Amino acid sequence: MNDQQRFHFNNAMQKIENVGNELLEEKRHSEELQKQLNEAQSAQQKAIMDMELEQNSRILAEENLATVEKERQIAAQSLSDETNQRISVEKKLNAAENKQQKTEQKLNDEIIRRKVAEQNLKEEKNLKKEIQKNLTNEIKHKHTISQQLAAEVLNRNILQQNYYEIVKKQEANEQRFLTELEKKDKETIFAQQSYEKLQVAMKQMAIENGVLKNELEKIKVESQREVLKLSALLEKSSKKRKIIKNPFKKFRSAPYDISSARTKRRRVQKRMEELNAVPEMKQKILEKFTPKAKAGKQKISPLQAITMAIHVGYNPNQMDTLKTFLRFFHCDILPPVHLMRSAMKKLKEQFEYLEFEDTNLQVVGRRIRSVHQVMIVRASRVMECGRWFDVPGFEEFAFFGLTADSGNGYLQCTISLMNAIEFWGSPNNGTIITVGKVPKENYDTVKCVCGVSFEEINNLDGKQIEFEVDGIVVSKTVAVIVCMDGKIGCICSGHSGSTSAYPCYCCNCTKKQINEGVVGQLRSAFLMIQQAKIFQVKKAAVESPSDAFLTKLRAQSECITDYPLLTIPYKQWVYGVLHNIMGPTTKTLDIIENDALQKDLKDLEIDIQSSKELRKANKELNLQIENIKSYISIIKKALNAAKSITPVWKKVRRPKAKPCEAICGSKYCLQNCTKDPSLFSLFLKCSCGNYIHSSCDLLFIDYEIEYAQEHGYLCPECDKVTDETALNDLQSRQSEWQTELAQLITILAEKEKKMKEDKIQIPYDKCERYQAIQQKLKELKVHKNVYFQTLNGVDVRKLISNRASFVTVIPEELRQDVTSLFTCLNTYQELAKKQHLTDADIQLLNPVELKRAYKVKYL
Repeated sequence: MNDQQRFHFNNAMQKIENVGNELLEEKRHSEELQKQLNEAQSAQQKAIMDMELEQNSRILAEENLATVEKERQIAAQSLSDETNQRISVEKKLNAAENKQQKTEQKLNDEIIRRKVAEQNLKEEKNLKKEIQKNLTNEIKHKHTISQQLAAEVLNRNILQQNYYEIVKKQEANEQRFLTELEKKDKETIFAQQSYEKLQVAMKQMAIENGVLKNELEKIKVESQREVLKLSALLEKSSKKRKIIKNPFKKFRSAPYDISSARTKRRRVQKRMEELNAVPEMKQKILEKFTPKAKAGKQKISPLQAITMAIHVGYNPNQMDTLKTFLRFFHCDILPPVHLMRSAMKKLKEQFEYLEFEDTNLQVVGRRIRSVHQVMIVRASRVMECGRWFDVPGFEEFAFFGLTADSGNGYLQCTISLMNAIEFWGSPNNGTIITVGKVPKENYDTVKCVCGVSFEEINNLDGKQIEFEVDGIVVSKTVAVIVCMDGKIGCICSGHSGSTSAYPCYCCNCTKKQINEGVVGQLRSAFLMIQQAKIFQVKKAAVESPSDAFLTKLRAQSECITDYPLLTIPYKQWVYGVLHNIMGPTTKTLDIIENDALQKDLKDLEIDIQSSKELRKANKELNLQIENIKSYISIIKKALNAAKSITPVWKKVRRPKAKPCEAICGSKYCLQNCTKDPSLFSLFLKCSCGNYIHSSCDLLFIDYEIEYAQEHGYLCPECDKVTDETALNDLQSRQSEWQTELAQLITILAEKEKKMKEDKIQIPYDKCERYQAIQQKLKELKVHKNVYFQTLNGVDVRKLISNRASFVTVIPEELRQDVTSLFTCLNTYQELAKKQHLTDADIQLLNPVELKRAYKVKYL
C-alpha cells in the first residue's frame, strides 16, 4: 500500500469509530428514555391505585355515616325509654319509702320496749353481781388471811434459818479474827524480842565506844606530855649540844601518827583481832563506817495529799495515823501534816470560793468568786519568778487557756497562763475556777456549774488587767484561748450536736459542704443569740411539737437551739489535738480490721449477717426489752407504794384516829403521815373542783390515773365507797399486778436469752489476716481498751509514729493512703507541741499529702 491508500484507510477507520461511538450514545439515550417511560408508567399506576383507594374510603365513610345516624336514632329511642322507666322507678321508690317509714316507727317502738326490758335485766344482773362480789370478797378475804398466816410462818422459818446462818458466819469470822490476832501477837512478840536484842547490842556498842574513847583520850594526853618532854629535852640538848637519837625508846610504843607503816599495820591487825573476839562487833562497826546510799525521796506533794484526803474523806489527824502506819511498812510517801495544813491555809487565803447547789438538777459544787483575781495572781507570780514569755508580735497580750471537761461524775473548768516558759498551756498547771458533781453532761448542768464563771470570762476577754511586780505596775490585754472537746464545745456554743444538719459549732457549713471540703464562715455570737431566741420562741408557741417540726426548726436556726455560754470569737477556739488525731486513726484501724476479718470469713466459708441487719434486729429487741423493763419497774413501784400506804390509810380512817394536816382536798390526806413525798406528786381533779392526791385514793399506776381523769373522776366525798370495798378493789388489782409481773419477767428472760443466742461466735484464731494485724499491734505495744475495744490517746500516738512498720501487714492498695494519712496526723501532732509556730514549721505540712489524706476513699 502506498501512502495515499493508507491515508484513505485511516480516514475510513476513524469514520467507522465515530459511527460506533454515536451508536453507543444513541443506545444510552434510548435506555434513559426507556427508564423515564417506566417511571412514568409506575407513577400512573400509583395514581390509579390512590384514586381507587380514595373512592373506597369515600364509600366506607358514607356507610359509616349511615350507621352512625341509625345508632343515634336508636340511642334517642333508648333514652326516651329510660326516662319513662326512671319515672316509674321513682314512683315505686316513694311508695317503698313510705312503707319503710311505717316499719321504722314500729321498730323504734319495739326497740324502746326492748331497752326498758334490758335495763330491768341489767338491774337484776347488777344486784346478782353485787351479791356474788360480796360472796367472792368474803371468800378472798378468808383466803388472803390463810395465805398471810402461811406467809408469816414461812417468814419465821426463813428468819430462823437466816439467823442460824448469820450466827455461823459470825463464829467463822470470829475464829478467823482470832487466828489473825494470834499471828499478829506472835509477830509483835518477835518484833519486841528483836527490838530488845537491838537495844542490848546498842548498849554494848555504847559501852565499848565509851571505853575506846577513853583510851583515845588517854593516848592523846600521853602524846601531848611526851611532846612537851621532847620539846624540853631539845631545848636542853641545844644548850649542851647533845643529839638525842631516839627520844621514844624508853616508851613501850610510839604514837600512831609518828610510828612507821609496819607498826601501824601491826597495831591495826591487833585491834581487829580484839574486835573480832566480841560477837557481832565487826559487823556493827563496818555498818557504821560504810557510806550509806541516800534513797531518793518519793513523797507526794502536800496539794496531792490534800486532794487524796478529800477523795478518801480523811482529816489531817487521820492522815497522820496513815503516815505512821505506812512508815511501819517502810513506805514513807506522805508529807508531814504541818505542811498539809499550811498548804490548806494558803489555798483558803489565796482565793475565795462560793458553794452552790441545784436540787432539781442534782448538782453540787463550788466556784471562785473572782476570775479576774485569778488572772492577776497567776500573771504576777509568773513574772516575779522570771518565767514570763512574750509571744512574738503579741507582746501586749496575756494569753489565758480555758478548758472544761467531765469525768467520774465531776465537771470542772480550769484556767491557765500560757505566757510561761515551762509547762506551755498545760491544763495540769491550771487553776480550777469551778467544779461540780453532775449526774450527766448536758446544757443545763454545764450552765449551772460554769455559767457564772463563763459570763465573767466573756466580759474579761479583750480587756486590760493591771498587776504589780516589784513595785512596777504592768498592764496586759487579756486574750482567752478556748480548748475543749467536741461535746463540751457544742454545749458551750448552744449547738444541738455533731449529728445534726449543721454539724460544726464553729461555722455554718452543712454535712455535704464539709464532705466536699468547703470552708465556711465562722459564726458570730450576736447571730447565734438571735438564732437561739427564734428557736425557743417558735418552740414555745407549739404545745407538743413533733420530731419533724423540731428538725425543720433546727435547720432554720442553723442548729443553734440554746443561748451560747461562751461568746468568745471562734478564731480563739482550738479543738483538742488528741481528739483530732484519735478520730481518723481509730476509724481507719476499724475499717482495716473489718476488711481483713470479712476476707478471712469468706475464705473459711462462714456467712454472717450484715451489720445493718444485725443492728436493726438488735435495736428491735432492745426496744422490746427496755419497754418490758420499764413496765416491770412501774408495777414494782405500784406494789411497793400500795404496801407502804395501805397501813397508813387504814390507821387514818379509824374512828378515834387524828387526821393528818391536809394538803390536798381529801379529808384523809396521807402526805404528812408518810416519809416518802415522791408518792404524792400527782393530783386528780374532781368534778366538784377538789384536787386530790392519786395515792390518797389508792391509785398508783399512771394509766389508771389517766383513765380516771379522762372518764370523769369522782373524789371520795362525791363517790362515797366503803373502806372494805376500796381495800378489796386494791387487793384484786394487786393480784393482777403480781400475775402481770410474773409473766413479764418470764418474757424478759426469753428475750434476753434470744439476744444472747443470736450472736454468732467468730473463730478469730483461724483468721490469718486479722491475727497478723493484732500481732503487729502487740509488737508496737499498741493496746486497746478492755471494755470498748478502742485505742487510747497514748496508743494512737504509738500507732501513727510507727506507721512504716504497721503498713506492712495491710493490703497493698491501702498502704499509700494510710501512710499519707498517718504522716499528716503525726506532723499535726508534732506542730501542736511547739510553743509558737514559724513559717518553716508550717511548711512541713505537704499540701499534696493533705489532699490525698482528706480524699481517702474509706473515710
